[in-house]
Amino acid sequence: VGSEMCIRDRLYRKRDPINKGYKTILARSSNLENWSIIKEWSTSSLGYTSTEKGSVVKTDKVYVLKCFGTSTGWIVRKVSADSIEQIEFDGVTVTITGLEEKDPEVIYDGTKYIIGVSAWTDSDHDIFIAESTDLSSYTVKIQLHSALINSGNVWAMKGKHIGHLGIKDDWIVVFYDGERETEPFAGKLGIALVSRDYSTVIDLTPDDHLIEGDASGATFRYVSIYYDDDLYVMVAEVGQADGSHDLILYYDGTVKIPTQLSLTIQPL
Repeated sequence: VGSEMCIRDRLYRKRDPINKGYKTILARSSNLENWSIIKEWSTSSLGYTSTEKGSVVKTDKVYVLKCFGTSTGWIVRKVSADSIEQIEFDGVTVTITGLEEKDPEVIYDGTKYIIGVSAWTDSDHDIFIAESTDLSSYTVKIQLHSALINSGNVWAMKGKHIGHLGIKDDWIVVFYDGERETEPFAGKLGIALVSRDYSTVIDLTPDDHLIEGDASGATFRYVSIYYDDDLYVMVAEVGQADGSHDLILYYDGTVKIPTQLSLTIQPL
């Protein structure tokens, strides 16, 4: 699991305890109740060892940034098409930070793209935010670990990954997940504000995580947000009591379980 939402189209991955990210699926729903699969790709057919988080943005074209695992590490590939139905992998490799990077998130503010990515620094993952006008060349604007610590964060000491990016007035809203020193590989949800000039970072969850998984200490990560005039939905990869991870939709209305994708629906 691990997914991004774009106008009720979904790009997500499937995995099991043995096969890490063995399939990428593009699906669509008009009501979050009935889903249809537009396309799917097996990881092995693309020549990768795993498929990881991706992001979709629609401007002059539909662009997808998608992370894949190789025998030597992670790479981010970019594909584009005139419509979501025309998306085909495998695309071209893009380098955002110059480091080994994964799990991209991209939004468009009307003049430029804002990209969040998790990159490997020394012996841990950290979040970088970059800007681009064409999704081909990138300028890194900020690295978040030290900025969050300076903002007073006392819990997200390791393993930071980017979730949802949003824009509110003069701020970039960053949904991130981080790990405690005592709970490796169990990311929990935090939220931070980054000023549009990147000079100020305010951690809205400095003392503790906002949400964890369904079992004590379990993962709650890769958050994605969708909203319109009728609906507000948060999607996350959530650790379950049996140790598995599931893709959960939290909503503010009445939605039935979309059995086609085996997603779980819960009230927000």
